[in-house]
Amino acid sequence: MRTGVCHARRVGTGEPAVTSGTVAHDAAGVLTATTRIRLPGRFPRWRTAGASLTVDTGAWYAALATGTTDPPVRLTASHTLVDVTAWLSPAPRADGRWDVTAVLDVRGRGLIARPLVAMLVWAIRASFRREQRHARRGEGTGAAGPRERWERAVRSWDRVAHQAWRIPEFLHEVAKSMAEAQLRD
Repeated sequence: MRTGVCHARRVGTGEPAVTSGTVAHDAAGVLTATTRIRLPGRFPRWRTAGASLTVDTGAWYAALATGTTDPPVRLTASHTLVDVTAWLSPAPRADGRWDVTAVLDVRGRGLIARPLVAMLVWAIRASFRREQRHARRGEGTGAAGPRERWERAVRSWDRVAHQAWRIPEFLHEVAKSMAEAQLRD
């Protein structure tokens, strides 16, 4: 397992920003990455966040073969104001392609953050609905709305997903490189 710390100075303060994290890959094909970020300045609790990502390639392909429902990709992130959990689950389609279900759960923490998160979700939802109304009426704003941006992201993800079969090979190369780096340390 490798741990790295990155230091950067923020303009106007003498205090360094600190990012630390770990990446671990085991023989079973599970990649786990964690990170912790602390920005300089007042109110350090509000300037600190952490995240963890787990990708289980064996469980991913098992879900495709057997249809299991336990998500093989999980992301958690935490901040003083919000907790985020996300996961991906694949399912095979009749044409040989995959359907990937993505779930994002964002929850505000505390009396201040809960209404802010609710307001943010409301604003995004209202933006999607407004775009739908304009599309039904045949009105275009000329600017890319959230739905169009989302559809672009989906197309980009499809291009990435076509290369997913290479992930296990890539993870083995990462593990090999990390093992070699440990031997040099």
